[in-house]
Amino acid sequence: MSPYDLNLRHLMALSAIKSLGSLSRAAEAVHLSQPALTQAVVKLETMLQHRLFDRKRDGITPTAEGLELIERVDRAANELAMAFAQARAANAARRMPNERAMLLRVSFTHLRAVIAAVQGGNFVLANRETGISASAIHRAVRDFEQISGMTLFERRGRSVIPTDDARLVAGAARRAVAEIAAVMADFDLRRGAAGGRVSIGAMPVVRARLIPEAVASFHAAQPNAATSIFDGPYNELFARLLGGELDMIVGALRLPNPSTDIVQTPLYKDPFVVVARSDHPLTNATHFDLRSLTAFPWIMAGKTAPKRVAWEKMFREANIPLPVVAVECSSILAIHALLPQADWLTILSPEQVIREIEGGRLATLGPPLSDGAGMIGVTTRAGWRPSSLQAQFLTHLNAKVAELKRAGLEA
Repeated sequence: MSPYDLNLRHLMALSAIKSLGSLSRAAEAVHLSQPALTQAVVKLETMLQHRLFDRKRDGITPTAEGLELIERVDRAANELAMAFAQARAANAARRMPNERAMLLRVSFTHLRAVIAAVQGGNFVLANRETGISASAIHRAVRDFEQISGMTLFERRGRSVIPTDDARLVAGAARRAVAEIAAVMADFDLRRGAAGGRVSIGAMPVVRARLIPEAVASFHAAQPNAATSIFDGPYNELFARLLGGELDMIVGALRLPNPSTDIVQTPLYKDPFVVVARSDHPLTNATHFDLRSLTAFPWIMAGKTAPKRVAWEKMFREANIPLPVVAVECSSILAIHALLPQADWLTILSPEQVIREIEGGRLATLGPPLSDGAGMIGVTTRAGWRPSSLQAQFLTHLNAKVAELKRAGLEA
């Protein structure tokens, strides 16, 4: 079962029941009849397999599980309300309903259609992503447009292009759905049932060892958990994080913090080392200094990359001319493939070459660089509250970091 199997309006009504302490008053507030709201609560309790309210003569009060669900629903509602308010502000000339009216009329069907259409780029690809027919997605999107007064897609020839409003709503919808998914996963976990997903954006420096080992440890403890690992450039992962597609990014932190929308939690310092093929002439050299490194061509990232900056600083501070950069490359896979082919040198994080060094293909030359260490950590959305499963993954991640520190990583 997913959040899309639930009724969003019924979920929104739970907060009214809590604040008003009465089914009849809550029903009036959300424009439902009392019998309809009573049936809705019973249906939610049956679907979630948890009692949400205690019924007493003097009123109705939420259980611990009910409070937990209501908190997540309120967080989801806040995500949607902020997006609706932002869309209204950007379209002041249009007549659009207020946020509360929108929250009472929008459904998970609408949200799912907008998410899928924006993510797929058109209704056909949205159909492939969700299994819902393109015509049904189209109808749901058009219905949402009529309810909201927004224009979500513009036709360009034979294609449809998401508008800024569509992207705004889709991001808020993903975050709102993630809130409901988190509490559903916690309920399942409490009952001993499988459920929940952890979505991780993994940057290059942690893909070789930290993330694989943390995920393996996590799944040994939670074999029925689902984990999604995404890679890509930082800007792409950052957009996915803010859009609610990722729970966290693990990798190099950006200093200073690029946005108040995120929280960066440091894990460890990551030094740079000089790397070459295992039978490079310098691996058996009796004397090793910076000048000896200038005799060989280098593979280096672009001029603004932290590794390149640290590399240039290392030679300039020693008053040694910069070596020749034979290949400019930022792809770790390409660098791994290139290094064994010639006497090239490069600078990498030890974590990025741990498997190749253990396999005897590559070797490090000299000690780690004295300058240029980056900070590795976890990036999350500001205000993000992990589910129990997500919190457990973070515990396993921190345990693996502690192991790596004992093995020689900087604190």
